Amino acid sequence: QGKLEILAEDFEGTVIAAPTNVAFCGEERDILLSANLGRWHLTRYEAGATGVALNYPVIP
Repeated sequence: QGKLEILAEDFEGTVIAAPTNVAFCGEERDILLSANLGRWHLTRYEAGATGVALNYPVIP
């Protein structure tokens, strides 16, 4: 079974304002970005985790 881990908290909902989509970015895929439905900004997280590399399929 997987383990639930809280990466960020925002009790007032001003920085993490109803996040919709998240994506890892950066050369090492160690920066997490999220769009916020409740505000007009992107949030950058230093999550301490690394995202999986994208799969680029070979199309014959």
